[in-house]
Amino acid sequence: MSSSIPNKGTALVLEILPAFFGIYGIGWLYAGRVATGLILLLTGLVVIWGSYAAIFLLSALTLGLGIVCICAVILLQIFIAVLSVLSLNNALERASESLSRP
Repeated sequence: MSSSIPNKGTALVLEILPAFFGIYGIGWLYAGRVATGLILLLTGLVVIWGSYAAIFLLSALTLGLGIVCICAVILLQIFIAVLSVLSLNNALERASESLSRP
């Protein structure tokens, strides 16, 4: 990470807003944590969007009964978003503390 830390509020907003659409890691990328950001981005796209695709396919095959599974995906999406935002917040706080020490 560079000698200056990015704006914490901007990083958190960039992590929270796309999470509503199953896209994670944008805040991490903004904060300079490229590896973590890319892992979250790719995992979110595969897991969340793959789950939605599977649910809609299952719904088509079962005449709509598969849509019941959507609650689990929504809960997983919320869990990942909260975990990612809290982790990003902690990482940015640790980075600011390490820079403020002499």
